[in-house]
Amino acid sequence: MKTRKGKKALVINHNCSVIKELIDLLNLEGYSSLKLSYNKLRGVKAENFNVVFSAGGKTKITNSTELKDELRIWKECQEKDIPLMGICHGAQIGAYYSGGKYSKLRVARKGIFDDYKVKKDDPILKGIKKLVAIDWHEYGINSVGKKWDIIMTDSTGEIQIAKHKNSRVYLIQFHPELKRPKKGKQKTNAELIINNFLKIVKE
Repeated sequence: MKTRKGKKALVINHNCSVIKELIDLLNLEGYSSLKLSYNKLRGVKAENFNVVFSAGGKTKITNSTELKDELRIWKECQEKDIPLMGICHGAQIGAYYSGGKYSKLRVARKGIFDDYKVKKDDPILKGIKKLVAIDWHEYGINSVGKKWDIIMTDSTGEIQIAKHKNSRVYLIQFHPELKRPKKGKQKTNAELIINNFLKIVKE
């Protein structure tokens, strides 16, 4: 793997409305972020970054030719153990093209939730006794491929966190980059997921 000077993050954008929150978090941790659209990744190599994020949003997933360069980056990260986190829509892309399935939910999952269930311990959950996070999606991850471990589900059985068995690649269905500590609202602690992931990046 090439030596990368500084702390560089590649943020893949799928027309995400809250991508600024993710980039702001990375800036606080000292990362220089390059934000690129999912269909503008030609020639971009994951090995030139310390970490990659496939952010939320809304694009065509099934049989999408526009995702070919992003899928190449997903493959590179898995093969070279380059840390990658797929968030919400990005997680669905990673799940689907790794042998898993996603589908439209009977009821959209939008708001603050605390019904997450740990299925396997993992460093990304360090310091979290009860996860409270913001979900904002109409589709959910039903299954993942054989090379993935399911780390967390919600009360409906949908997969909320999964990890590739041979690399530091994660699927996160909720939005760990969002927090709502406003008066009268339930406080979230999902930002710890980002913090723990960035510690894993340094390993």
